[in-house]
Amino acid sequence: MEVNQNIIYRPDLSTLYDDEPSLGHVMIKNLMRVGDKTMLIDGVTNEKVSGKQLVEKSIEIAKALTAVGIKPGNVVSIVSENRLEFAYVMFGTIFLNCTLAPLNHTYSERELEHAFNLSKPKIVFVTSSTKHQVLNVVKKLNFIKKIIFLDNDGNPLEISNANLCDFTNSKTLHNISFVPKRVDTSKATSLIMCSSGTTGFPKGVQLSQSNLIVTIRHTLGHLLTKDNVGDDEIVILGLLPLFHAFGAAIMICVMATGLGTIVVLPKFEEDTFLDCMQKFQCNVVFMVPPLMVFLAKNEIVDRYDISGLKFILCGAAPLSKELEESVKNRLKNPRIVIKQGYGMTELTVGVLTQKDIVKPGSVGDVNFGVYAKVVNENNQTLGPFEQGELCFKGTVLMQGYIGDEQATKATIDEDGWLHTGDIGYFDNDLQFFIVDRIKELIKWKGYQVPPAEIEALLLTHPKIKDCGVIGKPDELAGELPLAFVVRSDESLSEKDIIKFVYKTASPAKRLHGGVIFVNEIPKNPSGKILRRELRDILKQRHVMIKNLMRVGDKTMLIDGVTNEKVSGKQLVENSIEIAKALTAVGIKPGNVVSIVSENRLEFAYVMFGTIFLNCTLAPLNHTYSERELEHAFNLSKPKIVFVTSSTKHQVLNVVKKLNFIKKIIFLDNDGNPLEISNANLCDLLNPEILHSVNFQPLLVDKSKTTALIMCSSGTTGLPKGVLISQSNLIVTLRLFKEHFFVKSNVGDNEVVLLGLLPLFHVFAAGAMIATMGSASGRIVIIPKFEEKLFLNCIEKQRCNVVFLVPPLMVFLAKSPLLNNYDLKSLRFIFCGAAPLSKDLENAVRKRLKNSQLLIKQGYGMSETTFGVLMQKNIVKGGSVGDVNPGVYAKVINEKGISLGPLQKGELCFKGSVIMNGYIGNTKATREVIDEDGWLHTGDIGYYDEDLQFFIVDRIKELIKWKGYQVPPAEIEALLLTHPKIKDCGVIGKADELAGELPLAFVVRSDPELTKDEVIEFVKDSLSPAKRLHGGVIFIDEIPKNPSGKILRRKLRDILNQQATKSKL
Repeated sequence: MEVNQNIIYRPDLSTLYDDEPSLGHVMIKNLMRVGDKTMLIDGVTNEKVSGKQLVEKSIEIAKALTAVGIKPGNVVSIVSENRLEFAYVMFGTIFLNCTLAPLNHTYSERELEHAFNLSKPKIVFVTSSTKHQVLNVVKKLNFIKKIIFLDNDGNPLEISNANLCDFTNSKTLHNISFVPKRVDTSKATSLIMCSSGTTGFPKGVQLSQSNLIVTIRHTLGHLLTKDNVGDDEIVILGLLPLFHAFGAAIMICVMATGLGTIVVLPKFEEDTFLDCMQKFQCNVVFMVPPLMVFLAKNEIVDRYDISGLKFILCGAAPLSKELEESVKNRLKNPRIVIKQGYGMTELTVGVLTQKDIVKPGSVGDVNFGVYAKVVNENNQTLGPFEQGELCFKGTVLMQGYIGDEQATKATIDEDGWLHTGDIGYFDNDLQFFIVDRIKELIKWKGYQVPPAEIEALLLTHPKIKDCGVIGKPDELAGELPLAFVVRSDESLSEKDIIKFVYKTASPAKRLHGGVIFVNEIPKNPSGKILRRELRDILKQRHVMIKNLMRVGDKTMLIDGVTNEKVSGKQLVENSIEIAKALTAVGIKPGNVVSIVSENRLEFAYVMFGTIFLNCTLAPLNHTYSERELEHAFNLSKPKIVFVTSSTKHQVLNVVKKLNFIKKIIFLDNDGNPLEISNANLCDLLNPEILHSVNFQPLLVDKSKTTALIMCSSGTTGLPKGVLISQSNLIVTLRLFKEHFFVKSNVGDNEVVLLGLLPLFHVFAAGAMIATMGSASGRIVIIPKFEEKLFLNCIEKQRCNVVFLVPPLMVFLAKSPLLNNYDLKSLRFIFCGAAPLSKDLENAVRKRLKNSQLLIKQGYGMSETTFGVLMQKNIVKGGSVGDVNPGVYAKVINEKGISLGPLQKGELCFKGSVIMNGYIGNTKATREVIDEDGWLHTGDIGYYDEDLQFFIVDRIKELIKWKGYQVPPAEIEALLLTHPKIKDCGVIGKADELAGELPLAFVVRSDPELTKDEVIEFVKDSLSPAKRLHGGVIFIDEIPKNPSGKILRRKLRDILNQQATKSKL
């Protein structure tokens, strides 16, 4: 392969068949060469056709077409399932240098009429199963002159129609001479194949004889090679439909080379498929992923001997590595070669094929004569690992769409590049990977279904106001067409719509995925349907309920103190009770509910109940002082607050000052409500009240629906409220499923996560929602860190996963208590909230005496919904990993210029995990998120040549105390209210166990003020994390820059100098 400015090209060094007068000459010569060798077999009747017979029967068709006036360049159509006669018609038209337009035999009359109007055939071949629809359509068209009945079962109403036996009558053909003629193969259209059509009906793709000749060379050079199929005679199971470019190309290429025999099957039937594989010892099969699922999972496969299978090429849709391995394991044939490729009708099937290099998920590299590039939205060519639209040009490029010059120009640019509409990239080995698709075709059992066509049909229904159609993932079919419908009449039911489409559309285009009613179809400003948003709605439609109900009675939550267990089903039921109770007291989607509680099972019920109801939860630190609670409540303005025994008094005192909190719910049922509006949890969940409350999860715009309001650490005064959307959490859910709870991290055992971190913190809330939302494992909840409880739960519950912060890692490394517990079950520790040193990591491994223990780090903040960086395959000491899916990252200098590897600067991120902003604080949001959507973290770091990130320092001066982020500005603001304090500055004092201890430098206005007085003053007003655990140092002046900003680095210098003096 050659690479020039990121354009990849594989020269076609072969000139095989270039000098042939026509494709027909190639086929006749090679088929006659094999003579009496069997080339085609009818898999149902066992009829066999030799190379010589195939030529003779195809020439009969060519002569018959000539006899009725068909000339080179004229169009002939066939509407038929796979059968031997299909091949005769196909090759007869090729020999005659006319054009074949094969059509899907399941097309409805409406679809047939459109397809005929594209190609305008003069003659149409039909079968018993298609003749009625074709005859009905032909009545409306004046260009179709004759219908030929392949099954000889016609009852022609007009003399122009005929049975095949009459059409090819030897008496009629006796005087017809046939000699294949020379043509310009680059201009002679051989096939008109229906494309999948992304905007309405399909388009007619014109493929030349030259296109097919190049594809023949691809077959010889890339597919049916010795490396793939060995030395045995090639026997191919011809299952894919011949009206599809994939099936047609296989038939033409294999017969044109005489390489092997094709066993023709009319359609996929389980027993027939496997019986043919066994009976004819098929060693090659071309498949689509749904059929691979059949091979991997259907028990019927075990009844047949298909050990002769040597090579499977899978196309039409991406094939997962897991499915590939499942097929190999099921067939008990590790030597079977399974490869993938990529192409489309417009590229004469294939432009990429796996060859010498076979990477999981790759579709291979470029074929002979193919140029490839990846471009961005500005049509600029991209390099390795940069995702963009795949573009190709070369000798396989179609001639264009018949009769649609505008569509052709929209697909093929002025430089001859065909824009596929598929998103992908190539790696350093020039192997290509498909990521997504711009085109929204639905892949149903290998068929490409255009959603726009189904939408156009649905919009003809008088009771449908608007609609959008997408593919619903399905293991067997690949995707199922599913319609989102906006009704103009509420009486319209799902059943009505499915029946309406069923009557009008062919099987592939029916609504196998069902109907979902919505209030609005998401569209961009120009009116284009945003199908990705529809897919998001489908993918996460009540995702938590669906996944938790799927696990049923399996334990999902355990109270680490009481050992109470909650199954997936119970968790859903208890959470729905909360949702119903909230509905009963007037809470609606979008309203805010708060909870001030330590970790407990009820916390989870409240969290999930609010999510089910599409309202917003604002969880607050249960150690907050009344001052902090008042500030936090004023941020989110909840209507209801859930409290516990330990928090009710502070909350009740604060609520007296606020008029927006309408109800307090006592989780411990120990309330003595002073007002009728307050209630114990047991009363709120009274079955008599909830019996009449209807609950049905509603569809919402998840990107705009706030799920959580989390208190940030706040670098300037009190915390801010971070708005986390449902979409943010869904991305986090995928992160957990794809990167946390994977086999390489946790092994084959069931995940048992110790839920130690507080649920009011985004780290723990994200873990709870993602773990339960994906049903990836169970969580053992403990209310807070207590040494013996922590260790006992790991031992007793056999926890294998724990999320920690560095101070707890210090505990694991040094506490003598560990000697009393068996912690061998621990398999994976993820450490966040602050950097973890390599020395501490090694100390933990050594202490736990577990060489298999995996310790990884990550980086994130409340504003990024959990994590943007995580160690994955590459684990380097001191690194916080590389970017997570959907995340963009850059490092910038003080001028905002992006920096390269190993250059230190501020870390910035954007993507689907970035918060929706700070509630009620547009100014603060704009200070953190710039106009281009980049969130500026305030942390200094860099990335290396392997794109692994390292945190060096921070612009923000947050103090990390036991995993909590403590804003010094808030402590300073409080200190300055003291009458005897003139000025102050707060920093973090390094501490091995806690990480950092808040320490205050104080300038006194009264020399009588003592350190203890200062410490007690702060203790009375702030939560434990913000107290002066590091003490107080009195100084004469707080160092500041000219603008008055505290120079904390100088304060740290003073602290270090004092520490040095004390050692001396």
